[in-house]
Amino acid sequence: MTLATRLPVPRPGTLQGPRRAWLDQLTQAPRRYLVDNARTALFQALRLLGREGARRVLLPAYHCGIEVESVLAAGYTPAFYDVNDSLRPDPAELRRLLVSDAAALVLTHFNGFPQPVLEARDLCRDLGVPLIEDCAHVLRSALPEGLLGSFGDAAVFSPRKHLPVVSGGVLAINRVAAGPAPSIAPGGPRLTARDARSLLRQWVPRPRTGLTPPEGAPPVGDAEVRDFRQSRYDLGMSAVTRRALERQDIPAAVEARRRNYARLCLRLQGLDGLRALCGPLSAGTCPMFCLVEVEDPWSLHRWLWREGVETYVFWSSFHRCFPREEHPTALRLKTHVLALPIHQQLAPEVVDAVADRVAGYFSQGGSRLQAGAAAPAAYSEPVAARATHGVQGPHESRGLGGRS
Repeated sequence: MTLATRLPVPRPGTLQGPRRAWLDQLTQAPRRYLVDNARTALFQALRLLGREGARRVLLPAYHCGIEVESVLAAGYTPAFYDVNDSLRPDPAELRRLLVSDAAALVLTHFNGFPQPVLEARDLCRDLGVPLIEDCAHVLRSALPEGLLGSFGDAAVFSPRKHLPVVSGGVLAINRVAAGPAPSIAPGGPRLTARDARSLLRQWVPRPRTGLTPPEGAPPVGDAEVRDFRQSRYDLGMSAVTRRALERQDIPAAVEARRRNYARLCLRLQGLDGLRALCGPLSAGTCPMFCLVEVEDPWSLHRWLWREGVETYVFWSSFHRCFPREEHPTALRLKTHVLALPIHQQLAPEVVDAVADRVAGYFSQGGSRLQAGAAAPAAYSEPVAARATHGVQGPHESRGLGGRS
């Protein structure tokens, strides 16, 4: 019996099998750079593309926090635009903010679902502001016009959120005349050793089906403010991660994720006390999680932990620079959204078991969705979650979200 992990877990076969053109599956950009994580990719994109003389980079108010630190490290000031309950920005607000000293717009494709990127691209072109697509949640999600990540001046990817690897990010530059190549140090022996250790610690044989509670006590909450800083933003991807990514069957992963998402959403449909955040899949969308809004996500998180299902309260931490009182929708989402696993390593019967355990929570009197839930004050990450994320090097910040 195995744990239903929230992310796919590296296994001994991760470094074996035929080599595949994984990068072409992710992006067809003319310039592509392999880096240690997505925050490094965003830092480098801002250094390369940020509009000269402007100081503010626009970010969605609903965000992880890692993006904010990349903006600060690149020498810019973060400014935040709101999103609605469907995670869509207000075009009028974007235009108002873009005309005022904007160095770049970062548009986040939440959970792999497309944002209004065509409208954002046209708006940014009209105003001369670079558009950076945050594709950290994206694995071959697309619109009829093309892959997400192909519409902006640049895009950043984080394949470790969808694939069983322990690090890695991609910077894709779509604007041909974007200046010189970014300064990226090779992912040398130190990074390779770090990632090799992480893989070895996770190579524990697990059957594909079944659920069992993890060892250790369940977590009790998240630290309200996290330190997202890292010491370097110029490290390349490790050789171990490159080799692992070359062995990934991305089309099969996309198909399995779509199938598991649709299956879980169907099983949860009509459940009193829960709202699906992203809605039904479009033809080209590959989801990262099944995101649900509930009254008390910490209670459901602990319940599912005891039932053998790894989840986490999505983006519940706050960056020290984020003015939460000015963005009530983002504040509500950060304290009410839970991420349920739907990744490609989960067999259909495990997806069904996840749905049964969520339904069991509410049938046992779990909290109904209404305003006003508060998160506990302290967080201790579970052992199984740390194993899924890998061991981080000293230049990485630690915490619930893991490396981006």
